[in-house]
Amino acid sequence: MAISLAIEKLEAEMILAEPIRNRFGQVLLNKGVSLSARHLTILKTWGIPQVLVENGTEGKNLPEMNEEIKAWALARLKKRFSWTPDTGVEEELIQLALLQAAKRAWI
Repeated sequence: MAISLAIEKLEAEMILAEPIRNRFGQVLLNKGVSLSARHLTILKTWGIPQVLVENGTEGKNLPEMNEEIKAWALARLKKRFSWTPDTGVEEELIQLALLQAAKRAWI
């Protein structure tokens, strides 16, 4: 699974989850590249605001979501979704979105 990080939060040796393109559509760095300090400088120079990196949590148990993080994530979701889930699939979609929002709070 990949997470989106602001350029300021990137660190060397993080792995790109998708290619990074400049505003002209040219590929600056390909998917799977392990970032170096030089790469970070290039991204800042091109004004890339954020990128998707592999988060390394596949197969690992994430910490339990405490009530504060859950409340924050739920409030964030309510601002984005203007509907109430009607089906099991929609409810699962909301739960996945809640988990993603909570993961961002942990980063």
